[in-house]
Amino acid sequence: MGLYRRRRNTGKIVKQRFSGRVLLVHAGLPEEWLRNLLSQPGGNSYFRIDIREETDERPSPVEKFVHDQLLPLELPMPFLAKIDYDNVYLRHLTRGPDLVDPSEVGMMHSEIDHRHHIRLSIEKAKTESFPGMAIEDNNIDIETILA
Repeated sequence: MGLYRRRRNTGKIVKQRFSGRVLLVHAGLPEEWLRNLLSQPGGNSYFRIDIREETDERPSPVEKFVHDQLLPLELPMPFLAKIDYDNVYLRHLTRGPDLVDPSEVGMMHSEIDHRHHIRLSIEKAKTESFPGMAIEDNNIDIETILA
């Protein structure tokens, strides 16, 4: 009898382990920008994933999920990925060619359920993406935050 390896459903694993958390996916961040982000209220709560880091070790489920499910969506970098039990909400952190100010990241996080660029639905082993606001639109809606 041959041995086989059962494929792990990384979407399900990520939902179970990371539901309620926010990933900050990036390919390197300017040191000063990151320092300013970390000084913001809640700025240290983001689970930062640098996609440039490659090791010989087997990737963790969240790293595999980011590489297999999020990066192919080709959202500008860096971006936030808010994970809840049914969906992953994605919003990039650029305005034109520049990064948004670190003080805006918390506001973007607080409105991401309503103002996101992509919503990824994860059901069993199936993922499906749904467009949100236009990629060019990355303004903050103060009324959404205050509601």
